[in-house]
Amino acid sequence: MINRLQPYPAYKHSGVEWLGEVPEHWEVRRIKTLFRETDERNGDRRSPLLSLTRERGIVPQAEASNRIASVEDLSNYKVCKSGDLIMNRMQAWSGMFAVSGIEGVISPDYSVFQPKGPIDVRYFEALFKTPALVDEFAKRSKGIGSGFNRLYTPDFGAVPIASPPLHEQTAIVRFLDWADRRIRRYIHAKQKLIKLLEEYKQALIHQAVTGKID
Repeated sequence: MINRLQPYPAYKHSGVEWLGEVPEHWEVRRIKTLFRETDERNGDRRSPLLSLTRERGIVPQAEASNRIASVEDLSNYKVCKSGDLIMNRMQAWSGMFAVSGIEGVISPDYSVFQPKGPIDVRYFEALFKTPALVDEFAKRSKGIGSGFNRLYTPDFGAVPIASPPLHEQTAIVRFLDWADRRIRRYIHAKQKLIKLLEEYKQALIHQAVTGKID
């Protein structure tokens, strides 16, 4: 799959050592020029509580945990709208970002970002999970230990990243969605095969130990 991908015709050095070369027509921009942080609090509204999960992104909290928060607990929670980028500040170093597809409220310890202009936020969600960016976020996180380090907004916003034109952002997202579906189908097929082989193995063992086969 990856072997068939064609490189861009020309590249340039990004000017950032860890970022290296980027396609010649891409921009190198700091995150703060693309996203603004929002800090709208829930107050007394009856909004659904959301959770940021590693595998499924933003989901209703009831689907992610058995722990239910009362309405009073949600007054200081941050408002999250569809299309917002959510960052777990304590887990940014491990790629805990997601674009929300639903509205509700999220933990006040998370950061909520909205695009400043026309960009495909899903491209940047994928970008922020790449090893190079995760490593850079880890270096810029601050705290008393690796499990308690936070990536604060000024440090997050100062990170330089490669930004392709909008139509390429969307094309990259579509390719990643296609690749993800294809890989998941392969995994599902392999899991079915493994299950069938395991059942065959158990049947063979049963027949052997009960004298059904010579």
